[in-house]
Formats: sequence, structure tokens, C-alpha cells
Amino acid sequence: MAGVTSEGRFVLDLPDTDAALALAGNGEQTLHHLQALTGASLVIRGLQLVIGGRPAQLERAAAVVELIRPLWQEGQAVSAVDLQAALTALRPARMINLRVNVGIKAIFPWRQHVPGGGRFALGQFDSDNGLDGLETVFPRHDQPKRRAILIG
Repeated sequence: MAGVTSEGRFVLDLPDTDAALALAGNGEQTLHHLQALTGASLVIRGLQLVIGGRPAQLERAAAVVELIRPLWQEGQAVSAVDLQAALTALRPARMINLRVNVGIKAIFPWRQHVPGGGRFALGQFDSDNGLDGLETVFPRHDQPKRRAILIG
């Protein structure tokens, strides 16, 4: 048994006859071109555009009609180029392959300069003053309630 496809219908109300004529095109050429691009069936009945087809076709055709709405709502003719541009706008953006190389790389720390790494090499080393750089964060004995304070 072949896959069962559920067909649906979407109805869009058109504001006036000028909009309906602009959307249909000369001899309904715009509607035929839109049908060929989306696979959905499009029919104008009075002041309503009826779109029929599978859910993906309905969604695609309705989205294209909404994208070109500023044209047909003002009564301007919709060309095949306008339809193709609207359909292209619906496609997802293409990814650009920048060839990022992610892998394991050797790091040689003895070749890199470590900030503050050589300060005790020639000077005197005081083991009890190891946290001198953190005095503003961890105050010493002469600070009130032994809290961190902001100086400056």
C-alpha cells in the first residue's frame, strides 16, 4: 500500500478585485507559475485565494503569497522573477565550510612567557607573603571585620 497523503486547503481573503487580478496575472499566468514552483493548486474564487495540496505544499505556497503581498495588495503585477525571489528567500541559508581543524595539538609551555612566572628567580622568596596580590580581596589583620574592601 502506498503512503496515504492527507490533502488540505487554505483560504486567503483578498482585499479587492485589483489585488485578485494582480495576483492571478494575465491569463492566470502568475498562479500557474506559482503552482509549478510549489506543487500546490491555486484557484481564485471571487475575492478568495484557495490553496490546496499536501501540508508542505500549502505552507510553501502560502509563504510565497505572503512574501509577495506588498505587490499584489497594491494592484501591481507579480512577475516570475518576483515569485522566484520569494521562493529563494524561503530556502535555508547555505553553510560555508571554513575548514576548521579541530584536533589534539602539542603545547610547549616552556617556550611561552608566563606572566609573573620569573619574579622570584633572582629576588628573595618570602613564603609567608604568597598572597600579597590578593590583599584587596582578602584583607590582612589591620582591616575592620576582615571583609573585602574596594580601594580607590
